[in-house]
Amino acid sequence: MKYLINPELDLLLGKKATQEFRQVHNSIRELRYTINDVDVSSRVMSHWAKEGLLFEDLRDKKWRRFDLVSFIWLKCIKQMREFNISVPVIKKIRDSLQQQDVMDYVMNSDDLRSVIIELCKADGQEVPDLESVLSRPEVREEVRKELPNFFKIFLLDVIILKEHLTVLVNREGEFLMYKESFKNQYMRNPEIRAFLRGSYLSISISGLMMDYCQSKDLDFLADEMYILDKNEVAVLKAIREPGITSVKVRFSSKGEFDLMEITRRQKADRVQRLYEIMLEEGYQDIQLSFQGGRTIYCENTSKRKFDELGTG
Repeated sequence: MKYLINPELDLLLGKKATQEFRQVHNSIRELRYTINDVDVSSRVMSHWAKEGLLFEDLRDKKWRRFDLVSFIWLKCIKQMREFNISVPVIKKIRDSLQQQDVMDYVMNSDDLRSVIIELCKADGQEVPDLESVLSRPEVREEVRKELPNFFKIFLLDVIILKEHLTVLVNREGEFLMYKESFKNQYMRNPEIRAFLRGSYLSISISGLMMDYCQSKDLDFLADEMYILDKNEVAVLKAIREPGITSVKVRFSSKGEFDLMEITRRQKADRVQRLYEIMLEEGYQDIQLSFQGGRTIYCENTSKRKFDELGTG
């Protein structure tokens, strides 16, 4: 895992994602989802629990609410079963994602310690003496209890870094959590290279997240879940406006949202209607289409600064 995790830590620190990590982490831990949201029957869920496919042990409890991690994992199980991936193979994947051998990495990684320091700074907390703190047995045990499983780490990666992630499963029941951005690293490993050259089934975790996002209100995804930021919401709302033919987003030299150009095409076969279009929201560029001496369509391109929208 280390040769995959280290580049991600660099990306996290480079994007200052540590500043939003706490909000995202807390939001995905909220118990918001029920068995009806997963769209499986109680009988099926009981079977999955009995076979040990879930991250929680719910065999002796009534079905309660799930957090986003379990919700997406249950959707993943459902899709794998639809493709006839056997229960033992899914159990094998689950066990691998649940194992806590990441504990040693947490305790011994200088890179991860850098992230912890940045999280403390972003949260306004005093930076602790990590060597002293992590050497205490009670702290190590507490960290072990709170340590996320690998699936949660992968889901945070999809949300914060906007990475595309898939689960690849072959006929022998071997699997790989695959990210296209790490293709070069994968190909340096002979075993992974041989796996990728064979046949396998691909289950998109990112696709499941996109399906989830499309079913939710944009403001909810920004204000409650922190999956989208305000700039992304502004762009998506612009795309949904009626009559839009194109939306262009320009970024600053620092890679931040700067300007949005929105082109709307509308019928304008009367002069009065043309005046109305020209006065709506202001404009920068107008293109008119004529037929038989009459104005048929008007394309109005307006420009919106993100900082003026209250999103920057």
